[in-house]
Amino acid sequence: MKLTIDAVADAAYLQLSDNDIVQTESLGGVNIDLDRAGEVVGIEILSLQPSVIKDRRESQEERERRVRAQDAFWKTREPSMEAERQRRATSPVQP
Repeated sequence: MKLTIDAVADAAYLQLSDNDIVQTESLGGVNIDLDRAGEVVGIEILSLQPSVIKDRRESQEERERRVRAQDAFWKTREPSMEAERQRRATSPVQP
């Protein structure tokens, strides 16, 4: 088990196994990575800070900084995860 916290991206990833990720389920601010057997490989938690702290509007510069940090966070994960993220970002929304 490995826990990675990125304070700049305001995200954390708990890796539970080294199995290949074949599917990611999104539940609000939490993404759950699953292997072929449907077992949990890892859990990504977005927006770690309490929403009370984030009640102010984000400036364009803050938003760009946050997006860059989140992109960097994704790139530190296995290349297959980066490909999966890119696939999800460009796939049409499924009903």
